[in-house]
Amino acid sequence: MGCLPRTKECRLILLADGVIAGWTALRRVDPRWCYRGVAEVSIYVGEKFRGKGLGYHLLTELCHQAEKAGYWTLQSTVLQDNAASRALHTKCGFRLVGRRERIARDCHGRWLDTFLMEYRAAANEPEGYKSCKMQKRTPRPVRCGVLFCPLIK
Repeated sequence: MGCLPRTKECRLILLADGVIAGWTALRRVDPRWCYRGVAEVSIYVGEKFRGKGLGYHLLTELCHQAEKAGYWTLQSTVLQDNAASRALHTKCGFRLVGRRERIARDCHGRWLDTFLMEYRAAANEPEGYKSCKMQKRTPRPVRCGVLFCPLIK
């Protein structure tokens, strides 16, 4: 199947006084029509910006924009040692749906488990949802956004 590209919508960059503090993006999990509303979340917050609530703002805005673009399920894979990421996802409405054992390896060769976390759209048919009765390949309206925040000290 190959690697699916990142979506052109639902990408956010968080700037703090012109410096990239963090980013988030979606990638469709499967190109088939029946999975058109399912995407995988990637999120990163720079080390010096962590612990200040920026990840929460990025992830909640991403979830909001994803629903506007028609996504009904967002999923995220979190490494076993990343308790902060698990807590962030939980705070943003994700729930734990599974654990995969010995699926990843760190740079020292140590096996790691991952947690699969999932966010479901509030509406059964999110705002941007396109049914089979509508035009299938309609471009989604939401594009890359930039969020600004004051410089964090």
